[in-house]
Amino acid sequence: MSQEQYFEEQEESIDFKKYLFKALSKWYWFAISLFVCLMVSYLYATYTIPTYSVSSSLILRQRAADMNGMDMIVEELGLKTMQRRKAVVENEISILQSYTYAARAITKCDFYVTYMGHGYIRDVYLYKRAPFIVKSDSITINNSDVSVKINIIDESRFELKYELNGESISKELAFGEHFKSQDFDFTVYRDQNQTIASYKSYSFYFNQFNSLVNDYRNKVEIETNDKKGTILTLSMSGFVAQKEADYLNMLMQEYLNADLEEKNDLSQKTITFIDNQIAQMQDSLKIAEDELQFYRSNKKIINLKDEGRILYEKLRLAEEQKNVLVMQQSFLDTLNSYIANSDKTLIAPSIVGIEDPVLSSLIANYNTVLARKRQINYSVMANNPEVVQLTDQLTEYKEALLSNINSSQGKNRVSLSQVNKKLDAIERQMQGLPINEQQLMNIQRKFDLSNNLYNFLLEKRAEQGIASSTNSPDHKILDWAMAENSILISPKKSKIYLMGLILGLFFPLGIIVLLDLLNNKIETVKDVESLTKINIIGQIAKNNYKTEMPVIEHPKSSFAEAYRSIRTQLGFMLPTEKTPVIMVSSAVSGEGKTFSALNLASVFALGNKKTLLIGLDLRRPKLHNIFNVSNGKGVSTYLIGKDKFDDVIIKTNINNLFIAASGPVPPNPAELIESEKMDMFIEQAKAEFDIVIIDTPPYSIVTDAFLIKKHVDVSLFVVRQEYTTRDLIKQFDKMAKADSLKNAAIIFNDTNLSGIYRYGYKYANKYRAEYGYMMGYYEE
Repeated sequence: MSQEQYFEEQEESIDFKKYLFKALSKWYWFAISLFVCLMVSYLYATYTIPTYSVSSSLILRQRAADMNGMDMIVEELGLKTMQRRKAVVENEISILQSYTYAARAITKCDFYVTYMGHGYIRDVYLYKRAPFIVKSDSITINNSDVSVKINIIDESRFELKYELNGESISKELAFGEHFKSQDFDFTVYRDQNQTIASYKSYSFYFNQFNSLVNDYRNKVEIETNDKKGTILTLSMSGFVAQKEADYLNMLMQEYLNADLEEKNDLSQKTITFIDNQIAQMQDSLKIAEDELQFYRSNKKIINLKDEGRILYEKLRLAEEQKNVLVMQQSFLDTLNSYIANSDKTLIAPSIVGIEDPVLSSLIANYNTVLARKRQINYSVMANNPEVVQLTDQLTEYKEALLSNINSSQGKNRVSLSQVNKKLDAIERQMQGLPINEQQLMNIQRKFDLSNNLYNFLLEKRAEQGIASSTNSPDHKILDWAMAENSILISPKKSKIYLMGLILGLFFPLGIIVLLDLLNNKIETVKDVESLTKINIIGQIAKNNYKTEMPVIEHPKSSFAEAYRSIRTQLGFMLPTEKTPVIMVSSAVSGEGKTFSALNLASVFALGNKKTLLIGLDLRRPKLHNIFNVSNGKGVSTYLIGKDKFDDVIIKTNINNLFIAASGPVPPNPAELIESEKMDMFIEQAKAEFDIVIIDTPPYSIVTDAFLIKKHVDVSLFVVRQEYTTRDLIKQFDKMAKADSLKNAAIIFNDTNLSGIYRYGYKYANKYRAEYGYMMGYYEE
């Protein structure tokens, strides 16, 4: 494997390693971030009031009143449609979430006062656990916007405090002592069943009934949990599991109670109707009975003869039939009046013997829709879509009922006319009987008619009483809500700590990545290669030696080896037929161009090449300071004709290394560099030396470096890691192309070999170590 291939393979994994080593180098960021995030997680988990979820379940059965004859047949056959079942379930869900049922449940629950315990870490809701009880007259309206603070002094006394309208109220009271003010009217009693816990203080506040109802009805979530959709799961969440469970249980109980009340109400109306009919019949029956007894005792006639009995039996049956028809007609007339003039619950027609399945179904459906409308009228506006829909349904049912009743009344009148004709025929036959028998028959007929109707009503009354006593809700509670089965929703400590751990790790990593994305500095070889096609001839590590010439003072170091590698690379680029001229420049000051030119000249001198290092940065001379020589003579004095070439050439204490200092700073450095004297200087240098290296000013600041391009064989540009910006690389690339620089190359300077920046010599050293080129060669 060649050295170049080895480098290429290692470069592929640099991006990942780059961020990994950066993260490791900033380990204290992660330590601080983890500590802060975990501490915040702990405080959040500790100080947040826990929220619990409780649930219960109901089994739904279709109300018997909602089913007509066809529905019952389909139900029996197991062919009930999903659409109808879904409609029933949706209706029941709407009922459970209505304001009416929420208000019924809240009224039965003890939620009017909320008790709080104030601890050192967090506040706690004390539902049924407060050491005191606040009682207020139900008609008294207490201020619901103010929290009343209670400091218990001892078992018999406490201090009451609250603030209202900027005014602080404080008073010491005994338990059981009545407190009344402009805003409150209540009494605080000591609950002996509860001990006084170690809270800093207690408080309570009154809840507004309407707000409480709306809050709880909005908290209830209902969903079906089986394929048939006949089991409803009710769930809600809150700070006190027992309180939420109590509400759910009360809501389900009131839901069943309302269903039962609706049935009982209908039964009671039916019983009242029958009782009224019985009361009327009792007088008629008594009169008929007395008249019959008086006639028999007065006329000495006990029974009818055979012909009379036969006629009487026919007459009795016809009268009974007529009586039933008259009662049914009266029922239909009453029903017609109810429907036309008011929205009242209708009695089932079977109570008077009308066995019309269509009429029964219409009345049952009408009653169901009417009850539904009454329920939701308490919680929604009159223009609510559901109210409008129910109103339309009631109108449709009324029209259908009136049509059916009119048809039934017509049939009833026909039947009544036929019975009357039959009665007339029987009465004509009775005229052939003795007058005493005719009179007895008439009296007996009145008694029997009254007696039979009375017995019929008594029978219906007994049936309805039995049905009323056995009424039960159509639905059933499957599972009661239990605080013991509650589920903690928040805070879930494991998730909170895990989130804190993840944030603690990724927050600093995100900052590192963000800073890297916002960073415009050159960091890697890839950064340079992505911006220019100019070759990187070498990479120089960070100078950890306290000298400007580590190549001379540490010739066996890997640092010196880096410059030898550059010298080798230049050997393929420099001309052999003449003295080569190498220009070293950079974009801005501080990138190490003078340092690189000096050490490159030193490594050529060590290679037994007579080397001249020219300090051509006439604006900011620096070379003379490194060698501790005078800057009174130099290139600038030569260019103005003050000194000769030999006068400005200085031999250093390094064998084969000579320098030409910049000299005093002239007012017109660009003009001097562009003069013929500069050409003559370089030509004479090429004649006397083996290698000429020129340290030029930064190219992005002044144009001096490009003024000598005609004399240059190789143009080296120094790029410093984490110092040179990407824009400067782009600028250099454009200028190099525009000015057609010869053999342009880049030296990547000041690379960090301790961590993520071991791009060149990390892999070079590893390569050499693997192939035996390292051990014993470098002083490191």
